[in-house]
This record gives sequence, C-alpha cells and structure tokens, in this order.
Amino acid sequence: MSTTIIIGSQWGDEGKGKLTDIFCSQADVVARAAGGHNAGHVVQANGIYHNFRLLPSGLMVPKCQALIGTGVVFHLPTFFQELADIQEEGIKDAGERVFVSDRCHVNFDLHGAVDAAQEEELAGKAVGSMRRGIGPCYSTKAIRSGIRVAEIFNEARFEEKLRRLAAGYQKRFGGLLKYDVDDEIARFKEYRVAIQKYVVDGVLFMARAKERGANIVVEGSQAILLDVDYGTYPHVTSSSTGLGGAISGLGLGIRDIKEVIGVTKAYNTRLGLGGFPTEDAGEVGQQLQKLGGEYAAVIKQKLRCGWLDLVALRYSCMINNYDSIQLSKLDVLDTFERIKVGIAYRDRDTGAEMPSFPADHDVLERVEVVYEELPGWNTSIAKRREWAELPTEAQKYVEYIERFIGVKANQVDWNGCSARGHYYAGLIYIPGSRMKRVSWPCRSCEAILCRPLLVSAQRVSTTWRALMTTSPALQQELFFLRVPGDDANPSVAMAVADDGGGTAEDETWARRTQNPLLVWCFSPCFFETHDKAYFCQAKHRTRVP
Repeated sequence: MSTTIIIGSQWGDEGKGKLTDIFCSQADVVARAAGGHNAGHVVQANGIYHNFRLLPSGLMVPKCQALIGTGVVFHLPTFFQELADIQEEGIKDAGERVFVSDRCHVNFDLHGAVDAAQEEELAGKAVGSMRRGIGPCYSTKAIRSGIRVAEIFNEARFEEKLRRLAAGYQKRFGGLLKYDVDDEIARFKEYRVAIQKYVVDGVLFMARAKERGANIVVEGSQAILLDVDYGTYPHVTSSSTGLGGAISGLGLGIRDIKEVIGVTKAYNTRLGLGGFPTEDAGEVGQQLQKLGGEYAAVIKQKLRCGWLDLVALRYSCMINNYDSIQLSKLDVLDTFERIKVGIAYRDRDTGAEMPSFPADHDVLERVEVVYEELPGWNTSIAKRREWAELPTEAQKYVEYIERFIGVKANQVDWNGCSARGHYYAGLIYIPGSRMKRVSWPCRSCEAILCRPLLVSAQRVSTTWRALMTTSPALQQELFFLRVPGDDANPSVAMAVADDGGGTAEDETWARRTQNPLLVWCFSPCFFETHDKAYFCQAKHRTRVP
C-alpha cells in the first residue's frame, strides 16, 4: 500500500489534474480530501477534454475507484450533472466506481445564495468568492449547524434542520437573500433516493483500501497559498488545501504517506483578488498569459500572471514538506531573453528584508520584490523528450529553483498549451530524482507513455510482424499486449483481441508480474526503423480481425 498526495504549491492552476491522471494510471483509489465544486481540473483522454469540479479525475482510469472524502463540501446537483456528463462522454461505468463519504457536509443552494448575499453586502471590500457556497458551508460546519450526507436519509430531521438554517440566514440578510427553501426541500426528495447507492462510510472505505494494499492517490484542490490558514488571508478558499487537509479530510495516518508532490508552474498565476507580489500587469504578464493559455479551468476567466516567486514557493515547501516538485509549463518561457525569479521581499517603507512570506495581507501587498535575472534559452523546447536534450539555460533554471527551495524536481513539462499536441506530450523525467519514472517518450510519434513495457522488435512473432506490415487498417490502432511464457525474459509479444480493457487472464498476468496492461500504438515504420522502442496510446480501440 502506498499513498501519493498531489498538492498545488502556488495559487492553483499549476497542472495538478494532469499529474493526478498520470499517477492514477497505476492507482486503485483516487480521493478528494477538501474543497468543493469551486475547483476545476481539466483532463484530456482520447481527444476529449473532461472538466472535473467535484468528482475525482481518476474516474478516467478503468477500475480505479474514486472517493469524495469527508473534508469535501458536497453539492449534490453538481455531482449528478458532472456524473451524467462524463458518462455521456464515454466513461459509462463511472457511477459504479465513485463514492461519497457519509460524513461530508452538504453544500446547499442556500449556501450559494448566502455567498452571493455576503459579496453584495461587502461591495467594494468583497473577497472575490466564486459564489458557490463553499465558505458558508464550511461556516455552518464550524458552528455545528450544518447537515451531513448521512442526515439526508432522515427526511423529517433533514427538513427541520434545513428550514431552521434558512430562517436564520433570512433574518440575517433579509431581501438580499434570493432563496426558496421549499424548492430545495422538494428537490432533495429525488436526491435522497438517487444518492443512496453512492454513500459509504468514508473511514471504513479508506481503512479497507489500506488493508488490501491499494495504491491511493490524493488529488489536491486549489493550492496552499489559498489555504484558509496558510494562504493570503482573507483572499483564500475556506478549506485546508495542504498536506494537513489531505490527512484530516480522508482519515489518513502519517505512516500511510509514501510521497508528497508539489505541482509548480515555471512562473506564477493567480485567479481573482489577493496579493501577488511578482504580478506583472504589463507586457511580460500579457505574454505569459497568452503563451500559457492562462484561463481558470471552471469559469474561463483570464489569470493574472507574473514571474516565479521563490519566496512564496519556499514558504509552500515549509508547510507541506514536499518530497519533490513537478515543474509545469516550462516552454512558456521559451521566448524570453532574460527570465526573472523573485528571491526576497523588502518592506517598501523601511527597506528591511523580510525573513519569510508575511501573514498580514496588507504587508504582502506593499512588499518590494528582489529579483534574480537568469539567461533565457531563446529556443523552443517542444518535442524535447529527455533532460539531456534541454538547453543548458533551461536546465540551469530548474536547478536554480531546486537549490533555492531545497526540493528536487521529478519532471518538467513543456506542454504549455494543451492544444499544441498530445495531452501527455512534454513530460521530461529528470534522472536521479526521488520519484520512480512514470512516463516514457514514444519513439514513433509525439505521445508520452504512462505505463510502458519495453518491446524488442526482434522478439515480436513472425505472425504478428506480418499482420502489422500487411494490414494498413491496423496500423496506428490500439491493442492490449501481454508477454506470455517466461515473465522475466519474454520472448514473444502477442496481441489480445479486446476492445474494452484486457481479459481476466491479462489482468492476472499484469498483477503477478507487476507490469500493468498497456494499450500500444504501432506506426507503419516501426519495424523498419527501431530495434527497441516504447509505443504509445492512440485514440481508438479496435478488434484484431
């Protein structure tokens, strides 16, 4: 059993969803620990973009179970809509693999109405809420007037508590509150029946997963600089978005954790209001926004952009004790002749250097950033597949970050904008890093593999070779491969005719040899040009005729 926790190390939108999806390819359980439907992850599979807000994105992986943990505030309308959407997009069995903890607090439309009323009341001093009811729901949880998922099934008690909650808010906000309690109660008559099959004892669910040795991936929401305790308060979310929130939100123990990974963008972005010391509102910020395609995943609003803030990143490392970082969107910096990184804060009034990231938001907004200038590489790093292929300046940029924060990077990502190519393109593994390698470049096309087996062309059977070279219709198609015979020294690669996910025999073999099944894509030129190569995933499944 191992648990990997993936956390955003900045203000969100760092690329957590992509890394989660990669790790989930070898996971048995993926879990959300905190937050609600205000956080968005975008995952691409088979040419389709899937937007996840409340559901764990590991649902994309066949047979991977997904848990919405106790620390999440649970909005039922979003749950059912999102589930219907991904089933329509082809993940038909998602409803059989997703579960919600019975201890989650219910995020009602009432909470969303309260959120909107509070923002209207604050007017020019609003905190920039997305008005999804996240803050008010955590508030009712803290003052012990909230309603948990387990209580939905006691209809009389549920209605009594919701009416009492609504009456209190109506008294508080008066005409500012746009809400009909009878309408919400009526809708929950249907939800009560529909949600029942998804509800589990979250504590028991996780305990049993650990007992059977499951590989667990915890999918962080938002990021540590939006944490209610450690973020740029009050311009934060209302949950614990760091390591502590992951542990308490799922009932994990310290000894359960194998690795904590901080996902870090090669520059900084932020959505909405709040302190952002390295923000550049001029040409640099605009260029970063354009090249990086920087829009919020949920509401498609432009993100504020600026140079990488190493003071904030080091502070993030202090809190979460990352074992490693994943550095994303390195290619966005390709065209900059000089690249700045923030290395210290000075008080603008006194000139005194600050020892760390300030707690007072007013102080944060008036800091003067001390920058270090590094040389750019002035060349595209797109299609670079290995660390040694990166320009020296790009390598030195990554190494400078590592030295400053005291944490090694496992991989860098040059896929600055997903529209440029294959979703997994650009994952470059850094040799000597702590993490076991999880991706390999395909030598026949531009994709990246997440669960590869090395196949030698010289060991492929004559029949299979003939089939591939004489049947153009099969080229670039998908097949599940396994290697029968001697597991340690495979001699023949065979194709398994299957259009869904491999046979039970395949699964047994894969688990016994700890070589996960992989869908391979063959290019027409492979056998002529490669002795050994990795193959990749393509878009369509087909049967061997």
